[in-house]
Amino acid sequence: MKKLKIRTKMMLWYTLLTGILLAVFLPVLYHTIAATLLDSEKNNIGATMSIAESSIEFDNGHLSIGDELKAPANTFIIIWDKSGQVIYANTQKNLFYTIQFTEGNPYRIYYNNEDWLVLDKTVQENNHVVKIRICSSIDKMEAVLNRTLFLMLVVIPLFLLITIIGGLFIAKRALRPISKITDLASEIGHGDLSKRITGIESMDEVGELANTFNEMLASLENSFEKEKRFSSDSSHELRTPVAIIMANAEAILAATPGADPTTAANTILAESHRINTVICQLLMLTRGIEGKYQIQLEEVSLPVLTDAVLEQLQEEAASKVITLVNETADVTVQADQSLLTQMMLNLVGNAIKYGKPDGHVWVKAEREGDGCLITVSDDGIGIMPEELPLIFDRFYRADKSRDRSGSGLGLSIVKWIVDMHGGKIELESTPDQGSIFLIRM
Repeated sequence: MKKLKIRTKMMLWYTLLTGILLAVFLPVLYHTIAATLLDSEKNNIGATMSIAESSIEFDNGHLSIGDELKAPANTFIIIWDKSGQVIYANTQKNLFYTIQFTEGNPYRIYYNNEDWLVLDKTVQENNHVVKIRICSSIDKMEAVLNRTLFLMLVVIPLFLLITIIGGLFIAKRALRPISKITDLASEIGHGDLSKRITGIESMDEVGELANTFNEMLASLENSFEKEKRFSSDSSHELRTPVAIIMANAEAILAATPGADPTTAANTILAESHRINTVICQLLMLTRGIEGKYQIQLEEVSLPVLTDAVLEQLQEEAASKVITLVNETADVTVQADQSLLTQMMLNLVGNAIKYGKPDGHVWVKAEREGDGCLITVSDDGIGIMPEELPLIFDRFYRADKSRDRSGSGLGLSIVKWIVDMHGGKIELESTPDQGSIFLIRM
């Protein structure tokens, strides 16, 4: 059963359920029809008995039968007096005279290859005793029941056959979109993520599945493209410092005339630090994505944290003649202090790196509802509108000609830190006018 296709299972269950319903319903229907017809026959002979009883007349001690007594078709009436003398009969069939007289409810007998329904009754009036017997053929009723039974026996297999064929057709038609999804999944298995499910217009569960599958494919394609770009960018980021390290190491080993071992060693050390920074930041992001990084929440004073961050970056800002301004209100927030410090260092450092000489970097924080709003803004070179959606991607740089001293992971880490705290980050930027990062936590 487990190896059968869904449409086969649907057809089998549908047929089994139909068979069970027919097996229960049809016998009940047959017995109901039989009981109804038999009750009708009993009512008929009861009515005939009433007519026969009312037609008996006693006049001056003499018993007579009125002229109104007439028996329906296939119904016989026999009337005896107390001596057993037949005083009325519309049949000569001996059996109707010889069977035991049994008063009460109608009973059935089988005579001359026919089924009969018999009703006996004794009538007494003025010391006169009269016995009445009504016999009615129920062969027509039996014929109706036999035809009904025959039709049921013919209809059940035919209906089950129609159920099987119809079930297969309906299941195949209903599951046709599933077959499309299966074929598409097979094509995707060969690496083509650009495929989409088309031609399904229904709004039922299958249509919802197709839409969900298409959304999943779009998300997968986007993720794969990001991963491909990440692999390319990370390879490029790591290849450049490794090439520099190798070149300087080879120069030292070759003792090339004019080579300065101290300069080469310093270069190797600097590039090694850069590789180490990239690796550490990648490790942090990877642990965060895998859910292995546990944040330690505590009460953090934003003015104190901002002062520490700006003091740490003051020398770098002074080298570019950029003024750092702390405008944070007296606001505290529940956060991981080390991660929040890293977030502020990345944002302010990024603003300094892409700022203009004699420019400014402002850091603000204020209470907003139950949370707080942190903004880091600058009056630097800004970002083009088409590049804003990609700015938080790993290794993405809006201007490939800019300073490449960083790892290209700073804003990705900022986004991850904000997400870890359940916050939201937005970016507003205008080319040549500056950028504003808004963090709500």
